[in-house]
Amino acid sequence: MLGPAVADELGDRFRPLFDAYAVEHPRRAGSRAREDAAAFAEWCRASGELQEKREVRWKFWRSN
Repeated sequence: MLGPAVADELGDRFRPLFDAYAVEHPRRAGSRAREDAAAFAEWCRASGELQEKREVRWKFWRSN
């Protein structure tokens, strides 16, 4: 699945970018939608359309 943050960041550019990606990278037989979504997101990052993936760091605060 494509994360909502990716779709939000791409906004109106999502559809034309996905169409361009699909032309260049047709879905392979036996591939899963999750794999295709991850490859699309990486393609967008490589082409500068998405920010680089940031590691999520969990912070725990003490409530005193």
